[in-house]
Amino acid sequence: MLKTLRKLIDKIVIMLFPSACIKFKPAKTKMSCDQKLNENICYIFDYKEARNIILRFKKYGEEECAEILAEYLADFLLNFISEQNEWQSQNFWLGFVPSHKSKIKKRGFEPNALLFNKLKKHIDKSGFNVELKKDILVKLTENLEQKGLSKKDRLLNVSGVFTVPDKIQKRYSKEPIIIFDDVSTSGATLKEVKRTILKHMPKAKGRIFLLTIANHKLS
Repeated sequence: MLKTLRKLIDKIVIMLFPSACIKFKPAKTKMSCDQKLNENICYIFDYKEARNIILRFKKYGEEECAEILAEYLADFLLNFISEQNEWQSQNFWLGFVPSHKSKIKKRGFEPNALLFNKLKKHIDKSGFNVELKKDILVKLTENLEQKGLSKKDRLLNVSGVFTVPDKIQKRYSKEPIIIFDDVSTSGATLKEVKRTILKHMPKAKGRIFLLTIANHKLS
């Protein structure tokens, strides 16, 4: 009952306040990596710049917002891949940071999966050797919300929450792997993603690239 009521309220909000996503015109798309996280976590926007479109996309799953973000993400990815001369002859694996099934059920959709599906048409037209793999990672447990936690506690909060399915481990043969997330603050989740992949697929060492759409730095 509450879930149905929440969905109804969300639809009314969207109807009363049409999406402003089409007005999203960032001053400059950042094709850079935030070295302060010490994990080569690349990002496209500062969170403040993309806050409104990110919130409407994550809270309401607005298709229009997802499409716009997917276009920026695709441009970033294809530019990034074109610069990786060492890997041009290999297939890239592209995946995302998954949500736990309980979170997906509560929200009614999975934000990163929505973006992932939107990316397909852009990747297919690119001509690059990219395999979209939505199941590189599985989230085993739902951690506490990261908001309000210190950097140290954020790392502990996500420790051990992911795994790599056996079928992915068996198919892996040293392909470069790109994993994206929608928002990163301390980088704790993406660091745990990298640790998990290396634990199950040590041959991926030096071949994992991490990307977040928006970098929300801790104050």
